[in-house]
Amino acid sequence: MYPHEQSNVIFQADPSHIDILRYIKDSNHSICSQYLGHPVRVETIDGHVFEGVIVYMDGRNLHLQVQEQNRAFYNPVAATILPLVLYELLVITLLSGR
Repeated sequence: MYPHEQSNVIFQADPSHIDILRYIKDSNHSICSQYLGHPVRVETIDGHVFEGVIVYMDGRNLHLQVQEQNRAFYNPVAATILPLVLYELLVITLLSGR
């Protein structure tokens, strides 16, 4: 932004919401990091459901390795790493026997 321009804030998060989001992010990070390498089913707050293996965690995201199934020629070896934002995770279910 240039010094002569005046900025107009169009959104500012409520400070109490920031604390809640931080708590959710930190809690999910702590829980998910215990299950690196494990197959899970994850549901987001938007209702999206993904199944895969937790392959990496960083301070913001859970990285889930999922099988690509929406291709014209399905390749069971091909996989995609999907980053999921920690504070958007609603349900995480450990899948056993896979």
